[in-house]
Amino acid sequence: MKPNLMIILAFCFVNAQSQIDLELLTNSWIKSDIKYVNGEQVPANIKKMFSFMRYEFIDDETLHIASEPLSKGPKVQYSLKADGIQIRFVEYYISKLTSDSLVLIEKSGTGYNDYSVKYSFVREDVFESNLGLNPEYYIDATDTIYLESLKGWARFNKDQSFISFIAEKLKFENYLRQSECVFASFIITKNGTVKDIVVHKGVDKSIDKRLIDAIQTSEKYLEPVILNGVSVNTLRTIYIPFPTSVSYDPEAKTPASFFSLELEEAIVETRKGNIDIANEMLSDILRNDPENIEALFQQTLIFIELGFTDKACENLTRIKKLRSKRYKELYNSYCK
Repeated sequence: MKPNLMIILAFCFVNAQSQIDLELLTNSWIKSDIKYVNGEQVPANIKKMFSFMRYEFIDDETLHIASEPLSKGPKVQYSLKADGIQIRFVEYYISKLTSDSLVLIEKSGTGYNDYSVKYSFVREDVFESNLGLNPEYYIDATDTIYLESLKGWARFNKDQSFISFIAEKLKFENYLRQSECVFASFIITKNGTVKDIVVHKGVDKSIDKRLIDAIQTSEKYLEPVILNGVSVNTLRTIYIPFPTSVSYDPEAKTPASFFSLELEEAIVETRKGNIDIANEMLSDILRNDPENIEALFQQTLIFIELGFTDKACENLTRIKKLRSKRYKELYNSYCK
């Protein structure tokens, strides 16, 4: 007779919960596999959506979630609950937690079953040590320079992404309507200093100078890359487009200051299907700028997609008096 999955999970959880070690959990984890509990593979589109995932638990209530290898990702809240762990809106059962592996089973609307999604993680330093040092990871020279990769990347120790930090220093809001970008590279040395800054594509002398100054200032927050226990020199390249991809609504007369790289990153995460990450990023924007019209609108679209009509209407109520027709149409469709 086939054992009942709910009984197994309930039994295992009672034992696992008492053994959850926050010291073990408070680590950085890289997704190594994703499949259903019954062992079947998840659809290709889901695998693609979660092609990379890093969970870095900071303490007993916060973690960083990254969907890109060379980014720390946004900081989000989590909590240990009576029946597992909750990260934002989603609950998980911790089926395994050891010094080098973590397995989470996602709770669906019907609870846990054979088709619950199981995420397997390996501790990041173990993951990195198991990666071979491919030739494309480094440049041969008198003093070898390595390229940032899954094998090793420079962490940026600030409560915002490196790109957001640089963009903030550029004050690019004044260039909203220009189809411009900046592209630069620099070396993060084994001692943690920044050198050899090169602007490959700039906008003007003023922007280029601010870019160089911003990169130099970032030095105090950057950690050198560690490969096989040794600090190494690393080449970082950065590309920052001015946010022309964000639609500008002249009818609403949305101020340019409403647009930021954080907002554009949130929109990108939405398009990639990372709804929870996008919502958390938008929430952070709105905590600092409660009247950011574009962030409110983007979050409203997420709430509608998730079926949170009440939350969507709360946002729409805040912005329904604006001139833009699109806000009024949503309000009339969902809130009357």
